[in-house]
Amino acid sequence: MNKRAFIYVFHGLLAINLLSSNFFIGRAQLRAEPPVLQGNALLVLNPAKAEALVVENSALLSIPSGTLQVFSSHRNAVSLRNSGKINVDSVALAGGVQMAPATKATSKNNLPWRNTADPLAKVAEPKTEGWPAHGVVRFNAGDETQLAPGVYEGIILSGTAKVVLAPGIYVINNLHMNSIARVRGEGVTLISTGKFQMEASSSPEISAPVDGDTKGIAFWQVRANKGTTSFGASVKALLQGAVYLPGGTLEVKNSAKFQAPNLIADSVKVSNSGELLIK
Repeated sequence: MNKRAFIYVFHGLLAINLLSSNFFIGRAQLRAEPPVLQGNALLVLNPAKAEALVVENSALLSIPSGTLQVFSSHRNAVSLRNSGKINVDSVALAGGVQMAPATKATSKNNLPWRNTADPLAKVAEPKTEGWPAHGVVRFNAGDETQLAPGVYEGIILSGTAKVVLAPGIYVINNLHMNSIARVRGEGVTLISTGKFQMEASSSPEISAPVDGDTKGIAFWQVRANKGTTSFGASVKALLQGAVYLPGGTLEVKNSAKFQAPNLIADSVKVSNSGELLIK
């Protein structure tokens, strides 16, 4: 079988041991130095969790030109069910995968597992002492405004609110967007210390700084934050820069569409017709 172009469609419940699968190659086959992270990539960091990556209920995970790496050594590290689909260019898994009827997984390149590390693990979180404190800000239908960098207890957007973020770092404890609220920012890093939730048809578009302490990072959930950042209900999110949740979960659900060139998270869930595009 040509390993560079193949599709497996499973019509029965299968628990696949990756050491013998043609789709994924297990870690026992090769131990080597970590590869350099290049191009587009999704890294799921949890080392032992069952269902560290879940794609279910007609959801799609797509990496047209890049790599999926799942660090969990659990036999069910990856779970596909209820018509979930994974379509990736290259894949390397440390554990196993479970696939239910009518699911589909496509990969061009099966890479041997290597002892890969979190490439951002040594990047220090910004120190916020002395930064401007803005408290909680709320914007509703018809509001249009520009915000300045600093520390926010909350940013709450609803209706047709439109917010432009000036370049810089925004440390936010609670970000909530719904209806058709819009947020735009160039040269911006959003740092979550609490809960981020995007709903309805809201549309965040953020591009990362090209220099400074958070160069190349568009979204960063602090390491102590173990919560879930959620994009749901027809949200369209475009982040031009790395999305980093080393201790948390990224969830894309309910027809939401989320795009970023690199995603590094403790765990990832794509469900209910959600689409996660690493591009």
